[in-house]
Amino acid sequence: MFRWKDGLAIVSLPTMDPVGDMVLLKHLEGDRFQTIRSDEQPGYELLFQRDDSGRVAYLSYHAIKLPKM
Repeated sequence: MFRWKDGLAIVSLPTMDPVGDMVLLKHLEGDRFQTIRSDEQPGYELLFQRDDSGRVAYLSYHAIKLPKM
């Protein structure tokens, strides 16, 4: 996950086409984002979860909870 233009994007590695495989995220509110599909329709929702100090600790989507690395 990284900053891309005025938002965020995700790319899974390894890939031979990082720009083509990139998934753009639309900010909804707070720590909630939504993927934008290739047909410009909204995709699934992502949620950043924070620890007690307010720092991002996890990324959650579907039933998956990924720790920040």
